[in-house]
Amino acid sequence: MSACGCDCEEPDRYVGVLLRRGTTVYGPWFERKADCIRSTVDLIAFSGIDLTVHLMTKGADDDTDGDEVDSTRTISLSTVQRKAQDWGPPTGIGLKQRVRYKIVTGTGSLTGWVLFRVLGPCWFDTVGVNVPWPAAGGGF
Repeated sequence: MSACGCDCEEPDRYVGVLLRRGTTVYGPWFERKADCIRSTVDLIAFSGIDLTVHLMTKGADDDTDGDEVDSTRTISLSTVQRKAQDWGPPTGIGLKQRVRYKIVTGTGSLTGWVLFRVLGPCWFDTVGVNVPWPAAGGGF
């Protein structure tokens, strides 16, 4: 069974998860598939609190909880919407062999809750291109 409690068996996505206020949940580790990841979170419904998703990473032989990829890059939602964020080498410490989500709910309303899903990630490699620009007024 997956982290979302359904039978989708996909550790990198969550479908219809309900969390109450002041909750921190770590998803399962999954293998990095490229240099960069674009994650999308869909806040389906909520009452009185917000939702923040962080990306954690660690090496394959690391038995710790891992490190946050970039504390300045999160997915923060306080209205019903879908939002994406990219993480990779240009952001923070970059991605190691394994990644996972850290999902945190706010501490607003005492009866607050969020209902959300995390869509399957989009993996992509960084591209480094060195284009020789012609001199001013010249062509190729």
